[in-house]
Amino acid sequence: MDKRELIAFLKGRWGATAFFNLSFLSVLITYLVIRNNAACILLLEQPAVPFILLGGLVALFLTSYASYARIFKFKVFLLGHLVLAIGLFYFIFAYWVFPHPDAAYSPGFVSLIKEEMLLRLLVLVMTFNLLLVALSPEKLRYRMTRFIALLVMLMEPILIFVLLANASSAAAERSIFLSGLGYLGAVTLLNAGAVVLTLILSPHDNSFGGTLAGLAFINALLAYCIETNHLVAVEFIFLLLPFILLGAIVFYWFHCLHFRVSYDPLLQIYNRDYAHAIIGGTSRMNLGKPYTVVMVDIDHFKKVNDTYGHQMGDKVLHGTAQAIRQQAMPVGLTCRYGGEEIIIFFRNTSRDHAFVRCEEIRRNIRKIKYETENKPLSVSVSMGLCECDDPDVPVERVVAAADEAVYRAKETGRNKVVVGALQKRISDPLRKTYLAMRSLGLERRRPNR
Repeated sequence: MDKRELIAFLKGRWGATAFFNLSFLSVLITYLVIRNNAACILLLEQPAVPFILLGGLVALFLTSYASYARIFKFKVFLLGHLVLAIGLFYFIFAYWVFPHPDAAYSPGFVSLIKEEMLLRLLVLVMTFNLLLVALSPEKLRYRMTRFIALLVMLMEPILIFVLLANASSAAAERSIFLSGLGYLGAVTLLNAGAVVLTLILSPHDNSFGGTLAGLAFINALLAYCIETNHLVAVEFIFLLLPFILLGAIVFYWFHCLHFRVSYDPLLQIYNRDYAHAIIGGTSRMNLGKPYTVVMVDIDHFKKVNDTYGHQMGDKVLHGTAQAIRQQAMPVGLTCRYGGEEIIIFFRNTSRDHAFVRCEEIRRNIRKIKYETENKPLSVSVSMGLCECDDPDVPVERVVAAADEAVYRAKETGRNKVVVGALQKRISDPLRKTYLAMRSLGLERRRPNR
């Protein structure tokens, strides 16, 4: 993976945006709490705080429970239930058990340990939860999903209770993994492992990999705050954690929605609707000046379908699309335009630079071999490109010129790149004025072409 592929990978579906947002938010909360420690202590003592935490946990449970029936991601479902279990355990012990150690419902070991030990164990268990979520499958049968998530959610408080009871012994308090640099190092290394697992197992999961990595960063930050005795910051983050994860899940939903609306599920590139959004100017994408549009058509694709079947045709389409996408990055955006046609928008790219890139794409596609029953299959592509350096020229005219160039490539032997010519019109400089007038309702007639 070269530099441009790495940047596109991190900025794309892994979720670098989610990772940096969660990391920045947790650092900002920690900084503000440390700077305003006395005010935050008074705030945490307010009677409404436990109900705020409980409300966040209920909202998190409902959101994660409703998510699987809509986006079919077991990882999200499981993560919500695990955080809910930890949150409920923290809610019970922090607001009921530790403030009233002599109550009938309080276990006998509560008076032997400090609340700090509870925070240490919860952070450690959350770290193992992230590893479990990272290793879990993306999809399961619906009934199995509910059974496993509820089972884990019920077993988690029992596990924490047993660990907390054992932590009351003097040997546990002297354990290298429950205090000092040993604890901080163990938590940091385990969370780093969770981040690596997201990069390996969730590279294209609509920002969920970045979300898990962000939660791993929060865990490491909590461990650091515990070791530096900033317990108020830890309690504040525990209070806000359900809302932080709730926001991350909603962000993930939007990414899934964007993917389903804008991506082709077979080719794993942008779809025709997104291409038309760019052509029509409704997309936020800025093509720059100059830009080049490239139309790509797979040669004799109907013959591939008729000879080897539609499954092989799908493999050829996917392999060709991925080869184009990888070679076109980072300045080129690849979309499916229809059937076996693919369109590339090269931003801020001249015709000469685009031509060199297209030749590389064409040669690489020719080298791809697809295994069949008889002999390996390879395909070729015909490509047509057209440059535009005038923002007043409609993009659809540039696309039409590139499409005409593709037909000329097919008529003259296929497996080649042909440069198309954009014929400018007298009305082009007046287009911007016309569009402005039409938006104000001053002109309803189409301009003369």
